Amino acid sequence: MAHAQQRGRLLVQRRVDQVFAGTVGAPSEATFPTEPHTTLDATPVSREKPFLHVDARGAWRVRVPDARTDSRGTDWTTGSAAGRSLPLSQFHIARSTDSARLLASQLARGKNLLLTPGVYDIDHSLVIRRDDTVVLGLGQATLTAVGGAVPLVVDDHADGVVVAGVTLGAARPPPADDAQHHAQRRLLPVGGPHVGRVGLVVNGARVHATGLFVEHFQQHNTIWNGKDGHVVLYQNELPYDPPTQAAWTRPDGTLGWTGYLVGPRVRRHQLYGGGVYVFNRNDPSITTARGFEVPDRAGVRLHHVLTVNLEAGSIEHVVNDTGARVDSTAPGVPSYVVDYPAP
Repeated sequence: MAHAQQRGRLLVQRRVDQVFAGTVGAPSEATFPTEPHTTLDATPVSREKPFLHVDARGAWRVRVPDARTDSRGTDWTTGSAAGRSLPLSQFHIARSTDSARLLASQLARGKNLLLTPGVYDIDHSLVIRRDDTVVLGLGQATLTAVGGAVPLVVDDHADGVVVAGVTLGAARPPPADDAQHHAQRRLLPVGGPHVGRVGLVVNGARVHATGLFVEHFQQHNTIWNGKDGHVVLYQNELPYDPPTQAAWTRPDGTLGWTGYLVGPRVRRHQLYGGGVYVFNRNDPSITTARGFEVPDRAGVRLHHVLTVNLEAGSIEHVVNDTGARVDSTAPGVPSYVVDYPAP
């Protein structure tokens, strides 16, 4: 589970790797994997999610922290963190009984959205076109696709948009092809109460992700096609339930799909601290060829990546054809690759 540490960011991936980004006093990574630590001096891009608070006059407001780049430690120890504070009068306070058209009309009128807990059936895309719009979910606020609609669309010309605390149910967000707003948006969890078949596809350039979890999709869990991607901690569990090896085999004969695939045309990409886990409970004999698959070029670099068997199933290699097999003969014991390609 990923969480922020008081003096920076500690991103935990079970007990097989601890990823520190911009954390004052973080341990050295020099002895990895004997001591499984991955340490970045600064967090490249981050933004804390907005939150409700009460001002000095007793009025409820929403605090929207600013995005930070190359940050280290906290920015609130000597006062309030940088950001803006919005009155609730600028928000439509939504209930799960609100129709998608009502929510869309509120956005079109210039309102922000505060989504109270519940499952919202979205049969009409909510399109954000206004700069600095805030959509904040409280509790388990889930936007579920109905009839093939994309629940939430952020126009590429809308700058400073913040979406946080919202789960997108059984739908894939559209690719963000305009990269200039990468520091202003947050990756969202995808899931919800309904059956869905959802992976993550990143087509936008210069997209940054800190603490990215994508799990249980039935083919490649993450496909990263955009140039200059940068990820700090990635966790993936392959699907638990492939019925047979034949069903878990690609058309070209490759055994299984990957937890993380970087597209063949990508020339620059960086990943720090990544893990792919296998637990084929339906058929422990099922094998996956590799956890990570990337083009072999100098600009595509993976630092501290691993695969792990969680009692059933096996993965032959960590990255491409590099890294030792993990299987049920040593459950919970990782296979590590320190750097790919090797320096």
